[in-house]
Amino acid sequence: MTTPKSSPRWFLFLGTLALLLAVGLFWKKASQDPQQWHNPWVRVKLLELSYGEEVPLELRGHWSLFSPGHPVLQEGVDLQSMLKADAQGARIGAWLPKQAHLILRTEGEDAIRLGNRWYRGELHLFVERKSKKGMATGLQVVLQLPLEDYVLGVVCGEMPTTAEASSHALRAQAVAARSYAAHQLQQDRPWLQADTRDQRFLGIDFETDRAKHAVLATRGLVLKDATGLLPAWFHADCGGATAHAERLGFSSQNRRPLEGVLDPLCQSPQTWTHPVTAEQLDRFAQEQGVGRWIRSFSAEEKDAAGRWTKILIEGERAEGLFAGELLRKAFGAPSLQWTRLTPQQDGSLMLEGYGSGHGVGLCQKGALRRSRAGETWETILQSYYPGAELHELPPDLSWFP
Repeated sequence: MTTPKSSPRWFLFLGTLALLLAVGLFWKKASQDPQQWHNPWVRVKLLELSYGEEVPLELRGHWSLFSPGHPVLQEGVDLQSMLKADAQGARIGAWLPKQAHLILRTEGEDAIRLGNRWYRGELHLFVERKSKKGMATGLQVVLQLPLEDYVLGVVCGEMPTTAEASSHALRAQAVAARSYAAHQLQQDRPWLQADTRDQRFLGIDFETDRAKHAVLATRGLVLKDATGLLPAWFHADCGGATAHAERLGFSSQNRRPLEGVLDPLCQSPQTWTHPVTAEQLDRFAQEQGVGRWIRSFSAEEKDAAGRWTKILIEGERAEGLFAGELLRKAFGAPSLQWTRLTPQQDGSLMLEGYGSGHGVGLCQKGALRRSRAGETWETILQSYYPGAELHELPPDLSWFP
C-alpha cells in the first residue's frame, strides 16, 4: 500500500499565502508605530483649494478635530461631509473653526477619504490669508504620515507595481524615493508636493503586496555620497543615457553619482510628438524678455542622449541662452531629446523627440529591464548612482516632533 504524496505546488501555495499574511500584519503594525525604526513624520500636500472650492471628505471610525495647543474642537464617529475653502477659513460641513491650522485625526487605519481616494495618516488644514484679519484666500490640504508609508505611496505612484519580475526595480525605486524625501527633510520645506514637482504619491487604494515587499525589504535605507544625503532624482525613460544633474540645473554642485551614465537598455526608446501653442511660445518670449514672439530655436549644447541642455532662442527683439529644463517645463514637453521642430501655420510649434522625463538619476524603464534580466536592486542603484553608498536613515533626521 502506498501513501499519497503531497503536491509541491500545494506547499508552494501555502507558503506564499503565509508570506502575504505575514507582510500584511507586519505592515499594519509598522505603520501604526512610526518609531519602530527611525521613521520620521512627513507632510505631503494633497491639494490646494481656492476660495469657494470644495471636495468630498469622509472619516471612518472615531475622529477628532483640533488645533495645535488647543483642546478638541469637535469629535464623533464616522463623517461624510464637504471640505470647503470659506471666506472665514476651513469649513467642514456646518462647522467653521476660526483657527489657521486644523488637524483631523482618526483612531483607525486607512480612515481618511479625500475626493475619491483613501489615505492613512492625519489631515492638516492650513488657512491662507493676505493679512491676519483679512478674508481667507485658500486652503492647503496636507497629509502627515510616517516616512515609510509615504515611500509606499510613491512607489505605487511612480512604477507599475504589478509588472512581472519587477521586485528589484521596485526596491531600487523605494530607496531612491526615500533618499529624495530625506534630502528634502533637510531643506526646511513645510511639505512635499504629491505630484511630479516632487514625487507622485498615491493613496492606499493603489497599494500592492509587491510594493509593500519592496519598501519593507529596504526600510530605512538611503543613498549618500561624500557630500551627504543624495537627492536621488528619477525619471521614466532616459533614451540611452541619463543626464548630468549640475549641467541640467538640478544641482548647484557637481556630485559624482548624478553625473549621468550610459544606459544601453534604453537605446531604442519610443518616439513622441508634442504641440506647443502659439500662446505658450509668445508668453515665454515675453516673460523672458526676448520680444513679443520667438523667431527660432537652436541647440547650443546637447548631452550624450541628445538632450538640448542649452537652447539659444532668437526673439522678436533679442536673443537669449536658456537652460533646456526651463523650456521643457514651460512647454510641457515629455523630454528634452528633441529631433525635429516644425512651425505650424497657426503660429504653434510641433516638437518631435524621444525619452520621457528630465533624465536625472534612476531610469525607471531601464530599472525594470535590469530587474527582469536578474540584476539585484543594489546593482541597479549602483548603475544609476555610481559611487553612492547605502546608509541607514540618519537618527537625528526629524521634520516634526
